[in-house]
Amino acid sequence: MKNLALLMFALCLFTRAFSQDKNNSFQFGKPTQEEFSMNSYSKDTTAPAVILYEEMVVYYEINQQGNLFQNRTITRKIKVLEKEGASYGDVEISLYRPDNSTCILEKVEACSFNMENGKTVKSPVKKQMIFREKVSDNMTLVKFSIPNIKAGSIIEYRYTVRDDLIFNIPSHEFQHDIPTIYSRVSYYIPEYFKFNIMVSGYQHVDIQKGSQSKTAYIAGYPLTFEENIVTGIAADVPALKNEPYVWNYKEYISKLSLELDEYRFPGQLVQKISSDWKTVCENLKESRFGTHMKMDNPLRKEMAGLYAADASDEEKIRKILQLLKSRIKWNKKIALLTNSPKSALDKGEGNSADINFILRAMLEDAGFVATPMLLNPRYLNRIRFRATLEGINCFILQVKMSDGKICYLDGTNEFADINLLPEHLLVDKAHLYGDFTNTFHDLTALTHNSTRRSIAGKIDTSGAFRINMRIQYNNMDAFNANNRLARYNSKEEYIESLEKQMQKTVSDYKIDKSNTKVVESYGFDLESATAGDFIYLKAILLPEFSSNPFKAPDRKLPIEFDHPRTSRTDCTYTIPDGYTVEEMPGNTAITACEGGLQARFITAQNNNTVQVSFTFNIGRIIFVPSEYEEISAFFAKLMELSGQQIVLKKQVQQ
Repeated sequence: MKNLALLMFALCLFTRAFSQDKNNSFQFGKPTQEEFSMNSYSKDTTAPAVILYEEMVVYYEINQQGNLFQNRTITRKIKVLEKEGASYGDVEISLYRPDNSTCILEKVEACSFNMENGKTVKSPVKKQMIFREKVSDNMTLVKFSIPNIKAGSIIEYRYTVRDDLIFNIPSHEFQHDIPTIYSRVSYYIPEYFKFNIMVSGYQHVDIQKGSQSKTAYIAGYPLTFEENIVTGIAADVPALKNEPYVWNYKEYISKLSLELDEYRFPGQLVQKISSDWKTVCENLKESRFGTHMKMDNPLRKEMAGLYAADASDEEKIRKILQLLKSRIKWNKKIALLTNSPKSALDKGEGNSADINFILRAMLEDAGFVATPMLLNPRYLNRIRFRATLEGINCFILQVKMSDGKICYLDGTNEFADINLLPEHLLVDKAHLYGDFTNTFHDLTALTHNSTRRSIAGKIDTSGAFRINMRIQYNNMDAFNANNRLARYNSKEEYIESLEKQMQKTVSDYKIDKSNTKVVESYGFDLESATAGDFIYLKAILLPEFSSNPFKAPDRKLPIEFDHPRTSRTDCTYTIPDGYTVEEMPGNTAITACEGGLQARFITAQNNNTVQVSFTFNIGRIIFVPSEYEEISAFFAKLMELSGQQIVLKKQVQQ
């Protein structure tokens, strides 16, 4: 990349004067009395600190040797409002330097300001206070902590990073975990680069575009070219806060990105930079990924006689999964590429790519067609239509069976099964390796998942009764139950935890489990409220939710549940002799978001038996913020139904 500029001679060495927005009077190193007087931020009084001003400026230059560089200067000013906000004086700067590229951290200025005895006291970061940590062959972290920070302090820092990765234009995030009063980014891009502008997140960003003519002198000869300018400004940006039921809240940060599409230097043909799925798949084929796609089955001998000749496809797959899990364990790391799956097998431990490449070789050897499904787990950003190899982090397998049916497999989890994958892999956007179109596959609803509780109890005249509970988990609910149970060292330890959670003594505990179904049963004693001739009984002893998770008045982020599922609780109560049902809830059905959420409450009485059935169904798992009000009202009604009572009254003796 360094020699690229020698071919183009179309750019010159130029420096950038960092112009400020006319509506903002920020001056680096000069805190104002108004800033010192600020004790809280009126738009978020809970914030421990607030970003008063931040700016990133990105521009290009050529040094005297003719090498092209990209520079980015970061400036930030923060007001510390509470002592917890002092942590924002701990700064980390990532320096990425792959292969033989150059990445330099230039002049760092950082200090705190405090008002002491009516005077401004400045505490700078000195050179010996800056440390470097090499975290990998390509990545170095530069760290420093600004001194003398406390509630009331003002923090300022500024630095420039200079590298020759000229095609990687950095994104600017306007939103952070504390509020931002003013945020600005300016990109100065030579006309030789063509790029796409992308704005993400829910906050308004003012985008301004322009250009200016630049004149350079190379070897004494003038050269004029256009410089395109893109500026993004956001004001009064609230903190991005995690909300319940969001897979990865940081995916929704408001930011501006410039993606380089192509470049053309004088005298050269147009060179495409942005990728498509054909390019991604071809690049994978030419990498170690393609090499491992051709690997032989390293467990071929062990698979001999593994299953009967007339075994069904499902039986074969489960036997293969069982053998794989017995030979290699997951090291908790996801990966798209890996060095040697066979070496990982010898060690008995590997990353997700090691394991799934071995699984693919085993399946192909058994006659199945197993194709990688490219994706990002839920805790990372979704893959995008504009494909890049850097934007993909792992894969699972799509398997075609002899009858043409499709199933999905992953070998990393002990309890994985056909279409039963860890929830972080059940994403709504996955792409099939070898497919060159912009087609995404939705993996969020591969199975029908359910939990069914059967509760039976006989009430005596004191309101006490013995409860017998049976719970059956199916498919993903069983997968989660198995993983939950595996965290305990013994059944006794789990029962102790269950008793602590219920605050009841559990007896007669039994469990029967497989990967696709878990059934547990146990008993416990319960006391109902009594008053005079009345017994008050909760209609649903174990409600689906103990509280409404959607009480906030509004919501900024989508609602993303774990997986589609149905939960049903059936209660049968035998009432004591001499009592009648004085009051019983009526039948009710509620729905929200065009049937995406449903609940039904049904009661019935048959002689001295009362039956209650409560069903809750999540039909789809992703809802947009505009549906929040309806969802909040639905769950409020759900809590109301869950808390209903049955009133028993003692009969008057004639």
